[in-house]
Amino acid sequence: MNTATSLQSIQELKEFTPGQILICSWGYSMTLNNWYVVTRVSKASVWVQEIAGAVSNDHGMGEGRAMPSMDRTPALVFNKDGEKVPAPVRRFKIHTQRASQSIWDSKNQRSIRIWDMKPQYHNSWD
Repeated sequence: MNTATSLQSIQELKEFTPGQILICSWGYSMTLNNWYVVTRVSKASVWVQEIAGAVSNDHGMGEGRAMPSMDRTPALVFNKDGEKVPAPVRRFKIHTQRASQSIWDSKNQRSIRIWDMKPQYHNSWD
């Protein structure tokens, strides 16, 4: 089994599994995407780390298709001193609905779900 095949099979699972990529699409008049990788799972919780992503097919109009960093490179965030550091690992409570798991990021008011391996619509034109 090659890497693409193993990633496809892990992404098809409806329950969180370490290594699985998650997505959060959000925005009011824009559609932005954040990507995460599952680092650990327990019966009621999942630990995730934000990973980098990229937008393609943007011809200067702020619209394109977004994909995660397939090598799961951590996203860079600013710490309290204003320095860029790898995103921290965060713990969330698992929510199960219709046999599929998701998580709710109450800090940012966003739902995070298992990515379906399709490029996601992106629009930063506000």
